[in-house]
Amino acid sequence: MGVFSRRSVMPRCTKVKSSLSARDSLFVALICCARYRAGACSCRCAPLHCRSAAHFAVADRARMIYALPSPQLIEIHGDDAVAFANAQFCNDVLELPIGDWQYNAWLNPQGRVHAFFALLRPQENTLLLILRGGRANEIAVDLARYKFRSKVSIRTMPDWHAQGMSGAHAVADHSSTDLFGDASGAKKLLQGDGWFAIAQPGSEPRLLSLTAAPPEQLAVGSDDLTHDADAWLLADICAGLPQLETATLDEFLPQALGLERLDTISFNKGCYPGQEVVARVHFKGGNKRQLHMVELAAQESPAAGTAIYAVTDDSQPAGVILQSACVSDTQILALAVLRQELADQALRVAGAGAISLAIGVPLRNT
Repeated sequence: MGVFSRRSVMPRCTKVKSSLSARDSLFVALICCARYRAGACSCRCAPLHCRSAAHFAVADRARMIYALPSPQLIEIHGDDAVAFANAQFCNDVLELPIGDWQYNAWLNPQGRVHAFFALLRPQENTLLLILRGGRANEIAVDLARYKFRSKVSIRTMPDWHAQGMSGAHAVADHSSTDLFGDASGAKKLLQGDGWFAIAQPGSEPRLLSLTAAPPEQLAVGSDDLTHDADAWLLADICAGLPQLETATLDEFLPQALGLERLDTISFNKGCYPGQEVVARVHFKGGNKRQLHMVELAAQESPAAGTAIYAVTDDSQPAGVILQSACVSDTQILALAVLRQELADQALRVAGAGAISLAIGVPLRNT
């Protein structure tokens, strides 16, 4: 049961030299077939323009290949794979064409996000989930409980590797491929034998690639390879792309995470877990929390799930840290979900005393 066919959407690339090995030629072709023009995106996932040094820190690390932590991947395969996923997830999988991908989420019955991921459809009866946080083994076990008589198999893919590419490595003269996607939220998937790749939101050109071989064996120039995963995480934060670790699963409505902005929810499809709650918030309002980019004057990044309190009132949390990364020895950038009525107050991070916390523009759904 193969995940990928031999059909590839790689263009003919003049940058692939005959002197390169077959493996290196594949990698050059991969990084040359992405078209991601900063500022050219017309969808609602346009990046938040960072007003801090973090923007320049990311820009300074352009034209790099990042060796990222092991990806959390799940494959759903079988005759009923699409129907099964459509019944469980909040985006419309039935409308996802072969060779495209979308952001999607799996909610609990209370409408809270249990898993957030990129959902890829490389083949007719095969779906791949790239989790944005969480543990693939646990999510796969949870999904399997709902198989019943569906003709699907669900498995994790622990032996794959992730690398990020930015700047010149993620830009190509391939104008016919719309990696950003259209109004439906579907985006083009790049794939070949042993690899696939998707564009990432942000103010810099970025491409997330997953391969069967580790990046150290694929990189054409070792000088371009870095293990500084914080730089990639900073770009995610600036783009408002949330990541849900174990401490923040089942805590937030999709609207609180800004997932409507990423075209993660369909309001035209049939039933799925948590649909009534999410639809009610969308059509009638009631969401009291929003995703913000925040800046901390601190030396260590707070862990996911760390509470944020108002300086004048610590009786209940004003928000929660989702993810954070170091900009410098004394500056941290983070994504946080904050209560709307407290977002303009002086805040502090739990366990760290009074920390300067600058609130960025909220990453709204519309």
